[in-house]
Amino acid sequence: YRDGELAQEPVMVGTLPGVPEKFAKINTGFNDPRLDTDDTDLNSVSKSGVGVKGSPTNLTSFPYPPKSISIVTGGEAEISSYTDDERKAFASQSLYPRELDVPTTSKYARGEGDSSSLATTDGIIAFKNKNLSNRTIVSSFSPSNFLIPEGESIIAFAGKSIEGTKDYLSSDDYASLKSIGEVKQIKQPPSAYAAVYPYNHVYESESGHLIEMDDTPGKERLHWYHRSGTFTEFHPKGIRVDKTNAHRYNMVSGNQETIIGGQEIKSISSDSTTKIGGKLTLNSGKEIRMISDTGNVVIDSSTLNTYVGGKHVILDAKDTLILRGGTQIIRDTPSLKDAMGKYEMSVSGGYTLSAGKLSLSSGLGATNITSGGPIQQII
Repeated sequence: YRDGELAQEPVMVGTLPGVPEKFAKINTGFNDPRLDTDDTDLNSVSKSGVGVKGSPTNLTSFPYPPKSISIVTGGEAEISSYTDDERKAFASQSLYPRELDVPTTSKYARGEGDSSSLATTDGIIAFKNKNLSNRTIVSSFSPSNFLIPEGESIIAFAGKSIEGTKDYLSSDDYASLKSIGEVKQIKQPPSAYAAVYPYNHVYESESGHLIEMDDTPGKERLHWYHRSGTFTEFHPKGIRVDKTNAHRYNMVSGNQETIIGGQEIKSISSDSTTKIGGKLTLNSGKEIRMISDTGNVVIDSSTLNTYVGGKHVILDAKDTLILRGGTQIIRDTPSLKDAMGKYEMSVSGGYTLSAGKLSLSSGLGATNITSGGPIQQII
């Protein structure tokens, strides 16, 4: 007994479940004692030598499930707690038992076969299923119309048809670019809770934590739940669902190796930064796509080489194309420059043109050659 010879506050090593018919009665043995008469503070005495009562009991110093949980994107969950007055205003005054005519066995253990459990409509399972996370990722790219092969057409906005006039790309090559566009979805599956008594082994704490080891045939699960809404749940066929309603940290002092048999989809609401001290290798069996909806794309190798190669290399500048280098080398057979609009070249220094054969042709207008100095022609 916690109170010695008075024997009113027993310490229970184990308890048996039951169905309470009455709430706890204050200052009564074998009842929850947390609101009993204030304990005497043996370290303080009055002038007459009588012990002074301690401070009144405040129920917020005892654990209790959250009043509400607000999930904050990019931050930590906001957990609202009941005040001392709110907890004392409950019929049970927040003491045990908290409910009447309901088994003290956890409702998550009693399962769906017990009409009083309401496990899937009220409580942790219901909270999880009402706060499922879902994301839709849309990736789209449309190549410029000048790449449409001659003899083909596309339907643009408002049903307008655009015809191709050049054969820069074959139909297959153009189709491979045109098909760059897809929609991916991430959907958090609901809890697989379908427990049947007595197969779900449950530990439910006073503050709102929950641990389940569910052996219900065909519905076997493992579930670790924190009162903030953060949890890990293993579904009957091995699906694992992790959710962290705050920040998550993963520290590895050695190697981390991952094998994914299917696809990986990520949705990040804010920035993503990766710092690699060694070599970065991206090896894709198919396409590699980098698409920025509203910002810049920067590829830079400040001290060594940057190589861009492919069957066709397309540089498509909607405004200005700037190529800068100490030496510009174009080596190919044959080499062709095709300017669809106006083409101007300005050289501030000397300009030398050397060719085995040189042809200048103006099919639709005049050809003008202007020099600020002498013009030499050697044949």
